[in-house]
Amino acid sequence: MAANKPAFGADCIDARRGDGQEAEMVPSASGPMEVDAKLQAHSFRYSLNFSSIGQCIIINNKNFDRRTGMNQRNGTDVDAGNAMKVFGKLGYKVKVYNDQSVNQITQVLKSVSMEDHSGSASFVCVLLSHGDDGVFFGTDASVELKSLPRYRP
Repeated sequence: MAANKPAFGADCIDARRGDGQEAEMVPSASGPMEVDAKLQAHSFRYSLNFSSIGQCIIINNKNFDRRTGMNQRNGTDVDAGNAMKVFGKLGYKVKVYNDQSVNQITQVLKSVSMEDHSGSASFVCVLLSHGDDGVFFGTDASVELKSLPRYRP
């Protein structure tokens, strides 16, 4: 095996270091690992002691108005299905909204923000669409991401 190269099929760490340098490729252990699984109080741990884990909405935009110049997002339905499956298995109540205009996205977020979330541990919003620096696209136009927090109750 060449230096710094894991064996074929082996897991490896491939992240960048904090200083921007490439991290060294390190093969993972081939046998079972021992892990200290003691519960530890951690000040950054988020409490999930609620009657519901919460709601997950998925906005899945595949088809766009010609005026936007955006192409169809092939494969997005697979992504939406996978997100729906994962969040559903985690216990979230999942709602999918397909091909939403900016106005429709605004209405969905306003409506969700008016609901009572006091019995929920969290809220998840998955946005599957075209985007650019600080914006994402409804089917008809773009909307700034920084406008989303205004929908908080």
